[in-house]
Amino acid sequence: METKAEKPPQDRFDYPLRDAHPYYMYENIHATPEVLERCLSDESLGQLAEIAAEVKRRGLDHVYFVGCGTSLNEGSWLACESH
Repeated sequence: METKAEKPPQDRFDYPLRDAHPYYMYENIHATPEVLERCLSDESLGQLAEIAAEVKRRGLDHVYFVGCGTSLNEGSWLACESH
């Protein structure tokens, strides 16, 4: 009996060919001013204020930040600053 081979799952690193600078870090460094501007926008700060108000309203004693790489470092910094 013949069985039809299933298509293997797409590899998570199977990205399309790049048509820009070969390093993502280079692009991220140059995108920093725009990203900071978006993070500090009235809309983003308003969302952060809503989250903070909800944490306070619920009387939470702990907030856990989870991350990997850069986001882990940021979460660790936030934890240190909050004490």
